[in-house]
Amino acid sequence: MFKYRISVIVPIYNVEKYIENCLKSLVEQTINKDDLEVLLINDGSPDNSEAICRQYAEKYPFFKLFSKENEGLSKTRNFGIEHAQGKYFVFLDPDDELTKESLQNLADFFDKYEDEIDIITYKIVPVYNGKQSESLHYRYKYLTREGIYDLTKPENVYVTQTNVNICVKNQGKDNILFDTTENFRHEDQKYNIDIVRKKMKIGYCTGAKYLYTKNPTSFTNTIFYSYYIFETTMDFWEELFASYPDRVPPYIQAMYVNDINWKSKTDILLPYHYEKDEFNRAVDRICNLLKRVDDEVIIKHPKVEVPHRYFMIGLKDKSALDVKAGCCGVSLFKEDKPLFYEGTIPLTVCRFKVDSEKVYIDAFARSPIFSFCEKPKVYMHLSGTNSTETVELDLENSAWDYYHAKIKTNKFWRIRFNWDYKKYGGIYFTVIIGGERIPVRLEFIMNTPFSSGVSRNSIFRFGYEFTQKQNGFDCVKSSSAAEKAYNNNFEKSLMLTKPRTFLYRKLCANKISSERRIWLYYDCKNVFKDNGYYQFIHDFEIDDGVERYYVVNDSMDRSSLFTSAQKKHIIKFGSIKHKKLFLASEKIITAFAEYNNYNPFISGVWKYYTDVFKAEIIYLQHGVLHAFLPWKYSNDRLNAIDREVISTTFEARNMVENYGFRECDLIPSGMPRYDFMDVDSVVSENKILFAPTWRKYLIGVDSSGGFFASPDKFKNSVFFKETYDFLHSEELEKCLEENDWYLDFKLHPIFADYAPLYELESKRIRVAEKTVDEKSYKIFITDFSSFCFDFVYLKITMMYFVPDNEMFRAGMNDYRKLDLPLEEGFGPLALNANQAVEDLCSLISRGGEPEPVYQQRMDGFFINKDKNCRDRIYNAIK
Repeated sequence: MFKYRISVIVPIYNVEKYIENCLKSLVEQTINKDDLEVLLINDGSPDNSEAICRQYAEKYPFFKLFSKENEGLSKTRNFGIEHAQGKYFVFLDPDDELTKESLQNLADFFDKYEDEIDIITYKIVPVYNGKQSESLHYRYKYLTREGIYDLTKPENVYVTQTNVNICVKNQGKDNILFDTTENFRHEDQKYNIDIVRKKMKIGYCTGAKYLYTKNPTSFTNTIFYSYYIFETTMDFWEELFASYPDRVPPYIQAMYVNDINWKSKTDILLPYHYEKDEFNRAVDRICNLLKRVDDEVIIKHPKVEVPHRYFMIGLKDKSALDVKAGCCGVSLFKEDKPLFYEGTIPLTVCRFKVDSEKVYIDAFARSPIFSFCEKPKVYMHLSGTNSTETVELDLENSAWDYYHAKIKTNKFWRIRFNWDYKKYGGIYFTVIIGGERIPVRLEFIMNTPFSSGVSRNSIFRFGYEFTQKQNGFDCVKSSSAAEKAYNNNFEKSLMLTKPRTFLYRKLCANKISSERRIWLYYDCKNVFKDNGYYQFIHDFEIDDGVERYYVVNDSMDRSSLFTSAQKKHIIKFGSIKHKKLFLASEKIITAFAEYNNYNPFISGVWKYYTDVFKAEIIYLQHGVLHAFLPWKYSNDRLNAIDREVISTTFEARNMVENYGFRECDLIPSGMPRYDFMDVDSVVSENKILFAPTWRKYLIGVDSSGGFFASPDKFKNSVFFKETYDFLHSEELEKCLEENDWYLDFKLHPIFADYAPLYELESKRIRVAEKTVDEKSYKIFITDFSSFCFDFVYLKITMMYFVPDNEMFRAGMNDYRKLDLPLEEGFGPLALNANQAVEDLCSLISRGGEPEPVYQQRMDGFFINKDKNCRDRIYNAIK
């Protein structure tokens, strides 16, 4: 019958760095090698992988080496299935490994149960930098014992076998093969389903382990973008669901829910690049399949967060849902069947800022119920020594509607107000839904002094003690002795539960006199100098009793930027000194808003310090925000930021109308670096600067967050082909020559390694230097880069060239649209090389002068251009 007990199928392509570890793990298998064959299938790999495999095949007879032309992973695995002579076969990717007893135990397990099942799963463990992760797939919450699992039973619905950590019964000519449809990326999942659905049973072997190496460098996620796979993915699910005319098995329903969930959270589900009607049809396809999913499968899914569960249920048929409120809470019903109940409404506090007169509180009411009911009412009940009052609070739209996603998943309501704590010593909240009063329960995010998960319910400010309750706050006059006693009790508790954090807190907190005024200034890691630096050197010269420090987070040599006095005030990010100063600071002034850019404490422990941190955080920005990013840069998502610097009339309007800022949250000063951009000193030559920004989908990211190049991927991209054609255009070359113009080409630093691919040899078209003098150019060409606003500031003629506009619209560069569309920008927009050449030649024929409409848009775009930006910032925050 079969020549071997088990076959191992190893597809090989460009893995010379990893293949030896894989092969060694197979050599070390405890199974009798006479019972084993390993099929090494070289899929046309151009590197040294085949030679390494040949060495092993010559040394160990159980290795069999095959070579063929490149056809891709699925066809290579199918080649292995067709050549496998083992009674069972397993798959092993060439950068992964198996533990020593795996093959022996898999074969023994299958011998025991071969009449019952066609497929076995075993544990897959991610490996990061040689260390096995403890974070495993959620299926292992259900696979708790070795044996056979009936996938028709409710308790096994979420086993969700989608990877190739499987052992399969060899059925010869009846073997199921991998789907080889072009641009289909769910081939592993489909293969598992095709095998499982015959018997709806799967075995689980606990004596084997698949070690899945998470490579430090990866492009993997880009292949799952809807731009590439939406049609093939939906075809797969539609054909699968259609094969069940009655009820789709809940096991398969759960797989679809999982697919929708992870893709929506990473924003790669929807084909945003489709035109409106086509996009709406695409959404309908997703929803039509969801209608065949049981509500219970969605509600109980372990990977779907509660708000997202009811987002999906709403997509099925929102009209079938009904909200009913009563004295005991509020419920969501579908045809009189309860789906969700909430006895108290969560009110999540994002800001709790105390000054000498009031507390500013910013929060959002967070319940899935709000997506299905009329706008609720939220009341604040205040009680003081001599009076009580009830106030209806204004409800605003919240950026938390994008709940852990980049699409709106739920309807939450933002609430912000001031509490006069000296007049009213207590407040609590209630919500009215459907005429019924529902109590509130308070929750807190990380940056608030009452962080959730910390056994601390009081803080002390300005001689008062503020205490959180389940549904509100109390405030009473306090003393330094009471504060000290409370903090001692908190720290004693911390010493018992978190001794390391306790020691660090004792080392860093309250170690600097409260009378010292400390301001810290930041730019971003690996940015030589930016707005933080410019504001620091300005403020440093002011004699106002403030100690100022510039914080550096890399090893770049910046000694030339500072005076000898200033150098004494440079501190290392994350140092003990930084942490002490940070906790004692009065102002944090940063050019980048991300938490890890300015906060030296890792997010997991910061909640143990928020009670002693009192600084105001000023966000200088590092450019003009014009990308549509409400889930990141809205006022209620930047919840640690107190005030933000803006530079343009556009921002003044956009931040208030679309990002939830109040005018008092904004400092309309202009960014500090604009003090060093002199419009009057522009002396332009007949030169053009072409500087497109980088593309996320054309660069790799390693485990440390660094970038690495992939020349082959880049050369095959639309972006490269169109920009290459533009730069090598004979028509453009002729235009430049006849009019005596020059074009400098400047790739973004992240793309610097790709510059040689352009093979520029023309005297008129050159690669620009690393640093350029912006004021020396008459025309600037870019895409959706915020670099363009420097040229708007200098009133230099512009045009846009976006050769991969469809991919941009698809969301493949973190964002997919602009708050200031390019069509409403400061120059003509070209979407291909030919149009770009035509537009540029037209501008050259005008002597580099913009059309009046674009000149008018530049005029008045910036709020101030008088080189006093830093003065205005200082005066606004001092």
